[in-house]
Amino acid sequence: MVPRLRGGNNAYQRAAMLFFSLPLLAEVFRKYVLPSNDVLVVCDTLAALIAAVLFVLRPSRRSTYIAVAAGALSAWGLVTVLFGHQDVTLGLVGLRAILVPAFYLVGSVQLVRRLGGSATAVVLYRVVTFWLVVVGTVATLQLLGGRGHWLNYLPPELGGDERQGIGDYTFGEFGVPELFRPASIFLHTGKFGAVVFVLAAYRLCHSTAARQRAGRWAAQRLLELAVILASGQRAAVLGFVILCAVLWLRRAQKMRALVLSAVVAGVWVIAATPGARWQDWEPGVPQLMVSRAVSGFVDIPERFRDNLLQPVGYVVDRFGLTGDGIGAFSLGSAPWGGVPLYEVVPVGNAENSWLRIIAEQGMIGLVLEAFFLVGLVWASWTAWRRSTEGRPGRCSGGNEPRLVLLCPGMILAVLLLWANTHDVLGNVTVMSLALALFGVPLSEMGHARAHRAADLSRGRSG
Repeated sequence: MVPRLRGGNNAYQRAAMLFFSLPLLAEVFRKYVLPSNDVLVVCDTLAALIAAVLFVLRPSRRSTYIAVAAGALSAWGLVTVLFGHQDVTLGLVGLRAILVPAFYLVGSVQLVRRLGGSATAVVLYRVVTFWLVVVGTVATLQLLGGRGHWLNYLPPELGGDERQGIGDYTFGEFGVPELFRPASIFLHTGKFGAVVFVLAAYRLCHSTAARQRAGRWAAQRLLELAVILASGQRAAVLGFVILCAVLWLRRAQKMRALVLSAVVAGVWVIAATPGARWQDWEPGVPQLMVSRAVSGFVDIPERFRDNLLQPVGYVVDRFGLTGDGIGAFSLGSAPWGGVPLYEVVPVGNAENSWLRIIAEQGMIGLVLEAFFLVGLVWASWTAWRRSTEGRPGRCSGGNEPRLVLLCPGMILAVLLLWANTHDVLGNVTVMSLALALFGVPLSEMGHARAHRAADLSRGRSG
């Protein structure tokens, strides 16, 4: 059952649904309707205009702080262009990863000021549910149609040959010919996995906050996990399962939760390990999918060693001061001369957002961006903690449970860890969706502070 909207103007609710859907609408249009990067420019411009209009109509101190922070990050990025590659177009590609998510963050804060935290949380729930169904359905059709189906083709106008975005679905040396990693509405399967994690994680937090019955809660999680498994993105499985475990332990009786977790883990291990016991093991599709997912947990030390520990020394020594300029190694920069960082660094794999930031903007850029993103996680945690101090367990402006205040921070925290093995922070679609979730907790911080001030004032007057 989809929660009902409470409060807020219907026109603003529809505008909010369109605004939060813009990053994914751009992906659909670019792949299946108008294969041009101009689609991204139009949607980015529209998001900026919506955020700016909402701010001008009703200025917000928090939106001003966000704008100042994004401006500081952008200013340093431009400085690195002067000392690095000195290509303004390439620099704009890098700046896009900073500015566009900031547009969605500001727009989200401004929409909460009009709709209220509860109504905005429900709008977000509806949007992520709709898009999870869409991307999951398209991925399923791609798998059923096979690698050669037109749904799996990439537009040649975007510089790729037909099935460039498809990934191999393997576990070690094992694979099943008919199973591959689809890209869904996206141009690459990696983006599919990261986006579906954000969508599924928000639904997870919202459903847990609503205290659904255990059977219904588990059924919804299995559906979300099925879409994530279809993407083949192991880090998405890892992050989603961890969030499920944390939230389940929080809401359930601990002994029951531990028993259930042990049973699930046992079944998982039994399904995943026959290859270690029999050399002639030939996996079926279910076993291959489970084995690949489990390998995401088992391979954590190796992935961190290859993607962080081995290349970090080389990256800091070569790029540590100002870097080669923002955009030099960013996602989507290839048409303007950019290259992936792992093709430049000879040690390890170097597919790492934090190392890419160092290579482009030096240690100063790393500190600025980490301060901004970790600050958002802290703000989400603070909003949730302050909301529990002596008031009913609901958000302002409606009846949405408080866990939706902590949800964006948990999702972003997972992405910050994930950034050590993939460049998720450079993925504009993923970060735009993730930062759009922060409007509710950032606005709630102001309400909690106002409540405390009012309580203090009453105490003094008493």
